[in-house]
Amino acid sequence: MRDFVFHNPTQIIFGQGAIAQAGKQAAALGTKGLLVSGRESLKRLGIYQKVLHSLHQAGIEVIEHGGVQPNPLLSHVREGICLAQKNGIGVVVALGGGSVIDSGKAIAAGALAGHDVWGFFKGKKSIKDALPVVAVPTVAGSGSETNNGMVLTNEATGQKIGIGNRHLFPKIAILDPVATFSVPPSTTAFGAVDAFSHLLEFYLNREETFSPLQDHYSAGLMQTLMGACETALAKPQDFQSRAELLWASALALNGISAAGLGRVGFPCHPAGSHGVWCQEKPGPPSPFCRPGFWT
Repeated sequence: MRDFVFHNPTQIIFGQGAIAQAGKQAAALGTKGLLVSGRESLKRLGIYQKVLHSLHQAGIEVIEHGGVQPNPLLSHVREGICLAQKNGIGVVVALGGGSVIDSGKAIAAGALAGHDVWGFFKGKKSIKDALPVVAVPTVAGSGSETNNGMVLTNEATGQKIGIGNRHLFPKIAILDPVATFSVPPSTTAFGAVDAFSHLLEFYLNREETFSPLQDHYSAGLMQTLMGACETALAKPQDFQSRAELLWASALALNGISAAGLGRVGFPCHPAGSHGVWCQEKPGPPSPFCRPGFWT
């Protein structure tokens, strides 16, 4: 096992009905909140209204910023940064899947920067601070709610770049399995494959050849993901399988699975799920592929 430093400051609130705590938790971080979300599905399901109500009940002045799409776009993040700066936002609440949470992180970092947020992704600027983020995942898969990474696409240049920074850890992650009950079968499966591929990277693509503890950890989570996904596809509202998917995907990419493995690559993602983290063009290599990023 290689030397490593593990630090994950994200507070995790897990459980049935936990989503109702969004307002209370966000209010401890700021009185003005930017609610970042995706498309209209969460509103149709009533999840968006529950979080919005919770924020209002806690006395938070809410600015809404919806419309995040899969593979989040730089232009949309820039719009969110403008809203945050114009309205004196104190906390970012990201409600949705990994793309929404990544967008929330980018907005949180860009809002406090004196330059364009894309400078972070090009490696020309370093993140010195960020607004606090409350992450409320509604899809199990990316694990962005408990890690310090984010991926963004510059639609003008065709670049998709991932970076990591200690200021990008959400302050709080609210994991409510009930919020994932209505995730469609295809998205449920894609999310499980995403989390599985994260673990597969650490299992197969690392410098350290002897690490039975980490191997057992990753293998156990992969088995859990497969079993829970099968049950969730057959019984979409089965609490235990949804809970296992949500927790396993968070544990897959929160830093523990890569601890002590040395340099870790991400070649499985292009074959498995969404990832082109290590295939951006043109530009510097992704920090996800640099030695020691996850260690």
